[in-house]
Amino acid sequence: MAQHTNEQKTCAYEFDDPFKKQTYKCTRQVWGEGGPEEKFCLFHSEQYEKKKEAFKQEIDLFRAGNPTYFLLGGMKEKVKFYDFTGFRFPQGCSDFSNHEFDRPVRFEKATFNGDTSFDESTFSRGASFRLSTFSGNAWFRQATFCISAEFRKATFSSNASFDESTFIGKASFKEAIFSNLAGFKGTTFNGDARFDGTTFSGNAEFETATFCKQAAFKKATFSGDASFDESTFIGKASFKEAIFSNLAGFEGTTFSGNTSFKGVIFRGHAWFDKATFSGDAMFNESTFRGIATFNEAIFSDIAVFQRATFNDEAFFYAVISKTTAIIFYDSLIKRNISIITFTADGHLPASLFFNASEIMGNLTIEDSEINRISADNLTYRRGFTLRNIVFRNNDLDRPSTLGNVCLERARFINVDLSTVALGGSFMREVTFDRIRFGNPTTEGWLWSSRLLGRPNEAIYEERFARYFDEGDKKDKFGAAETVYRTLKHEMEKQHAKGLARRMRAGELECKLHGDANFFQKIVLCIYRFINGFGLRWIRALVFCLVCLIGFSFAYWGKDATWLDYEAGKEPYVIVEQRLDNWLHALRHSVETSIVVLPTKYTLSDELMDLTEGTQRLLTPLLFFAFLQAVRNAARD
Repeated sequence: MAQHTNEQKTCAYEFDDPFKKQTYKCTRQVWGEGGPEEKFCLFHSEQYEKKKEAFKQEIDLFRAGNPTYFLLGGMKEKVKFYDFTGFRFPQGCSDFSNHEFDRPVRFEKATFNGDTSFDESTFSRGASFRLSTFSGNAWFRQATFCISAEFRKATFSSNASFDESTFIGKASFKEAIFSNLAGFKGTTFNGDARFDGTTFSGNAEFETATFCKQAAFKKATFSGDASFDESTFIGKASFKEAIFSNLAGFEGTTFSGNTSFKGVIFRGHAWFDKATFSGDAMFNESTFRGIATFNEAIFSDIAVFQRATFNDEAFFYAVISKTTAIIFYDSLIKRNISIITFTADGHLPASLFFNASEIMGNLTIEDSEINRISADNLTYRRGFTLRNIVFRNNDLDRPSTLGNVCLERARFINVDLSTVALGGSFMREVTFDRIRFGNPTTEGWLWSSRLLGRPNEAIYEERFARYFDEGDKKDKFGAAETVYRTLKHEMEKQHAKGLARRMRAGELECKLHGDANFFQKIVLCIYRFINGFGLRWIRALVFCLVCLIGFSFAYWGKDATWLDYEAGKEPYVIVEQRLDNWLHALRHSVETSIVVLPTKYTLSDELMDLTEGTQRLLTPLLFFAFLQAVRNAARD
């Protein structure tokens, strides 16, 4: 052919390959029809319009099964490959649909003018499109890459679609540029998929894609919507330091391996509804500038949001956690975060960590089953609500902690305070509703509390103090006493008198075991013994009855006198009589107890005078303790 007749000149095209660190030089002859000034072969010529027909003729020959002219055995190549390196494809000359490339093929630094199609093509021995440029649409739909596919630093100026394609080996799109739509719907990556540093200026569609091994999107930039809905990541997935400028959709996505979103910036809505994380889910140092939703997501391993920033609302509705912990250490949440209906689905509930975090809006945790909450040094500006929370952790060494937290306008609704450590927290305008207390501690103390002490309930600090040796108990009970006193004041402010009295009882209990002196201990022991610090009215009633009946037996059978005022006699007659009737002795015991009324009988025994005096002092005290407990029970 005419374009191959010039045997004196060799194509001047060459470029320095930055990946192989060597210079590529074309060995084809200069295109004769380009004139005496032509320096390049047909495929590298800059005269697009003149070469179009000849170029298309050569491509048609290649597709027809005459590929000899395109075969090249490189310096270190053991197998010949199809060489399209640096080709400048005119518009309409790059249709390779349904073609099978049975050898390695290189389109490195090639330029495709106009639309390009590799639909349903098969690359049996690997393909390289590194540094190539697609000025029109690039179609690779249902294509098959059997070994490796290299698109590193490729530029797609218009739409690019790899929908339903299969990458059997490694697929690399590192630092590639997609200026418009990037379609990977239903694509299967059997090997590693590398999109490190890739730029997606338009929408990126990865719906229902499957990544069988490692998937890396480190420092990738998504300027349009990024959709990974219902895609599957079987191996490790990494989006470290990626930027999502618009919607980041991961609805129904499955992450079977460890997943990293460390340092990612979500400028739009981050949508992880119904996503499944089977491995570690790392969102540390990420920034959510739009709404973040993890509704109905499943976490099977640890989930970390350490030092993350939420600029807008964050929702964790109906989350199923099979993991050990979800961590928000040192995070900044500028608006509201809601964790609602957080369940374990039959597994050990997760723990929530908000240590050293700052929440400028409301923190709401409700209708959830949690192992424990750790929120030491948590700062929040508006509200902190715990509603209908079930804490499954009973380990005294690892309680739910709200230490050093400013609990201003916090709400505790249907929460078990025996599993929450409040020591060191500041409370103001705290709301308590349907507060519960678990079993305090050891069986011995439980037994004595039920029979002799106050009701069987205690906050965490008291439970914890009872496990220390005598030398350390005073300080621990002192700390528990402070928490009880603080809780009592807050409950009094909201007119929760019943809860306040229970806190008062706990305060006195800790005072008894803490720094009370000898006289105070005696008084507190008697107070607790009689009516459980004002909370045991039945016990106080029993003591009143025992006192009356006991003293009646002391009076029974004793000599007594009484005044008879029967008509027809002197104003009165002194009658001497023994109290042989027990009912008379009981009457005398009752009358003696009522200090302000005279008694019918006067006992002649001097010892009985001392007995009566003792009863006049003891019975009113017991009766007063009974009335106090009855009043408290009625107000509750």
